[in-house]
Amino acid sequence: MKRSEAFSIQEEADFLQALLQEIESVCQDFQQISQADPKISGWSVGQHCEHILKADRLNLRAIRVLLEGGGEPVQEEQAPHPILKVGVIPRGVAEAPRFVLPKGSPDQEQLGILVQRVLTDWNEIRNQVLQSGKAESGESRRGISHHELGLLDIVSWVRFARIHTEHHLIIIRAIRGTIA
Repeated sequence: MKRSEAFSIQEEADFLQALLQEIESVCQDFQQISQADPKISGWSVGQHCEHILKADRLNLRAIRVLLEGGGEPVQEEQAPHPILKVGVIPRGVAEAPRFVLPKGSPDQEQLGILVQRVLTDWNEIRNQVLQSGKAESGESRRGISHHELGLLDIVSWVRFARIHTEHHLIIIRAIRGTIA
């Protein structure tokens, strides 16, 4: 089984779109972004949003580079990383790289700008991914290395973006649920 064949790019893209729209909704409400519950997470809702959006900008940049023919050839077929295979990031297992950590308490305006950039980038990339034959072509697959997951092709980057975004939205929903 080729790494990309196990995942439907259409389903992953649709799911990621819905998750990004949920983040947009959360970022529009100052009351929500300031919510925190240290029993659930050391970060506030806004900090989770900032982290998701910073990470997704990088994920989308990797996808764009691959769409433009960049990256390196994927030489051998391997089983997908367990996170990609299962579709879940276990809580407390990974530590975010410094460059995507939230800085203090983000304000609503900063998050609004960031979420609009991500949505704009995603809408451009989504259409390219869905329209390109590259998304599911195994012949000349190219990849870019993820610091934890290894070499990822376009479909795997979209899947990872969805998994990571959902991981943090689950935490956000838990924080919001304890406050409500």
